[in-house]
Amino acid sequence: FAECATGRTVSVAWACRDKYSAVQNCMLRFTGPDAMDTVRKEYLRLRDQPSPQY
Repeated sequence: FAECATGRTVSVAWACRDKYSAVQNCMLRFTGPDAMDTVRKEYLRLRDQPSPQY
């Protein structure tokens, strides 16, 4: 998508639509509700662990 969008302004909306859609679908795997729930659970698990004393 970045390569397609380089040097374009308004025409990026229709010239790179398919590439933009592919990027969005790929990102959804990592930022969708299921992925965010997994990350949130891991964060809470790590947050609740006692920190090591030095």
